[in-house]
Amino acid sequence: MRPDALMDAWSGVALRAGAMLRDPASPEIEARIQRLDSQLCELVLDEPDGSLLWLVQHNTSEPQNYSVLHALLVAVVCDLAAGFAGIVSAETRASMRQAALTMNLCITRLQDELVQQQSPLAPEQREAIEGHGARAAASLRESGVSDALWLDAVTHHHDAPSGALAGLPPAMQLARLIQQADIFAARLSPRRVRSALAANDAARGVYFDERKAPDEAGAAVIKAVGVYVPGSFVRLRNGDVAVVVQRGELASQPLVASVATAQGMPFSHPQRRDARLPEHAVVTGLPPHEMRVRVALAPLLRLAS
Repeated sequence: MRPDALMDAWSGVALRAGAMLRDPASPEIEARIQRLDSQLCELVLDEPDGSLLWLVQHNTSEPQNYSVLHALLVAVVCDLAAGFAGIVSAETRASMRQAALTMNLCITRLQDELVQQQSPLAPEQREAIEGHGARAAASLRESGVSDALWLDAVTHHHDAPSGALAGLPPAMQLARLIQQADIFAARLSPRRVRSALAANDAARGVYFDERKAPDEAGAAVIKAVGVYVPGSFVRLRNGDVAVVVQRGELASQPLVASVATAQGMPFSHPQRRDARLPEHAVVTGLPPHEMRVRVALAPLLRLAS
């Protein structure tokens, strides 16, 4: 798919998602979410790395549209991680993606406000956040959604237990995968009160569970998107600043595009690099706020396909 077509397609998906998620009582929401899910799947199937690149870049640069872009990124990350988590049924994966898209249905507008807010949570804001999964599931149920996996995964996307996924009920497996993808994606996005993390730091945060033990769902996320997810920024051994454009065979060895020299001078065009080569090995991730050059998406997407 041409870069401009991919960008237009994802922009359209984000626009339609925003119209639905900001209006929980919108008519025929189940059918509309399912159509949106189908479009999302087609894009991920055709351009998995380009889709991640577009979503991660927009999640780090559009705080005013945080909640919608975050939901889309979580749904895509979950879908890519499903196979590594042993979730292979097409129907189950659809329930998981749709749960990821609607997990914050009742607080979409509030999330966008909180990203820009510097003051502590007000009591009414805290009350709205607490139990929002259960309220979102109730709203979906009232709108006609009857898929128990979808509804239960939404309800428990913040409180699914850690541990071996095979030992959890199916809905909790989905909820745990959504929970870890949610945490990972949130740490890639800036807030007014904190900066976004580098991709490797975001990955490290989901690799271990609440007891500091390796987490199976978190590991599935990292295996799926890499330690350095497409769209994130890295520094190479030769000093270049680069953008990750493709996942590699190993999670720590992606294909990258250098956008600036070690001295901070931008390249006129992104320079394709292979992190398997010693001189172009990734030495660390870079948080978005450390970038000093503007990045055009279209040339990077050409390298991602």
